Amino acid sequence: MANEELAEAIGRRIRHIRAANRQTQLVVADLAGVTSDYLYQIERGKKLPAVPVMLAIAKALRVSPSEILSTDSSAQPRSSAFSDGHSLRVAMTSPIFAQPALSTAKLKEHIALAWNSWQHSRSRYSTLDGLLPQLVTATRNSLSSDSGPEINACAAELYGLVRTVAKRLGHGDLALLAADRACQCADETPDVRNKATAAWNMAHVLLAGDQAEVAAQVADGALSNLRLRAMDDVEGLALHGALLCVSAMAKARLGREWPARDQLREAHKISQVTGERNTGHTAFGPTNVAMHAVSVELEAGDVAESLRLAEKVQPGQRFSIERRVAFMVDQAKGFSRQRDYGSALVMLTSLATEAPEDLAHRPASRLILETVVQRGRGAVARQAAQLADRFSIPV
Repeated sequence: MANEELAEAIGRRIRHIRAANRQTQLVVADLAGVTSDYLYQIERGKKLPAVPVMLAIAKALRVSPSEILSTDSSAQPRSSAFSDGHSLRVAMTSPIFAQPALSTAKLKEHIALAWNSWQHSRSRYSTLDGLLPQLVTATRNSLSSDSGPEINACAAELYGLVRTVAKRLGHGDLALLAADRACQCADETPDVRNKATAAWNMAHVLLAGDQAEVAAQVADGALSNLRLRAMDDVEGLALHGALLCVSAMAKARLGREWPARDQLREAHKISQVTGERNTGHTAFGPTNVAMHAVSVELEAGDVAESLRLAEKVQPGQRFSIERRVAFMVDQAKGFSRQRDYGSALVMLTSLATEAPEDLAHRPASRLILETVVQRGRGAVARQAAQLADRFSIPV
């Protein structure tokens, strides 16, 4: 085989494996110690990688070098067990066998680090690949030997993370299972705030699963049950505000825009007392309420008002990347609905810069990009296609 043909075959295999893993060029290049431009040239067959580089790329892709060198056309690149939900599903459902349990303090530490990565890391999917399933297994193992409130509080917090990760990967059934587990564990603790946080998680899963009516009932029920010990209970107030936001989203989707707006006004008043907080990993505060106002108007069908409100929101870099990404996706969705595909592409390009793995993993962002490629014109469609190609997104 000539060098040109070999380079094309190897580049094609690397690209296919990376796409199956849902890894971005930026992440793989960084792990392999090469530039993203050099990896791009390798994937396009323009460069034939030296053996050390090929070994480094294989390690970054979590495959053997022989899998990259395979010329068997029937050989299919394996998909990432994390991105397809398999490893999480196994960790959540497999039988638990007696193993030495981690201390609750150590579990708390690991769960806090995992949550921090999810809310603040640009490579959060890669970071949690492997780590999150292991944490689930370790936590379930601890629960099998200790049913006390402290370990249940840890488990509820972890299942909340599994819920949001599974939801972002598009695995609604797994997200629902995790949210249900969080509710069960929270019920075993005396702190009403744990129960409120679990209900907030459940409402989000139901909302994503087109069960807005039930989501509103869950959120409103939790609001009724959340008994604040005093008005200076800032953590309780923040959870109250977070529940108001998700309830407002559900009502807007049901066509009840005015009750939704009333709830957001109440949430805004609460946010002036609490300030920016992250109680229960809800990222509640004035900025989050403003972002929800954008989402509510989008759900209500008033795209122009949604985009007008979005112009006033300035989330800083210290704000949760999870919420910043959701905000950018909402804006891209709004521009797409207005058939302003150029502006939608600008938002997706910003998303690719700020959180590249989210563009590759989130079904919502991938769908918007596909729409821009198919319905945009001229340079907009071409640039969108190049962006899709860069992240191996089929359009």
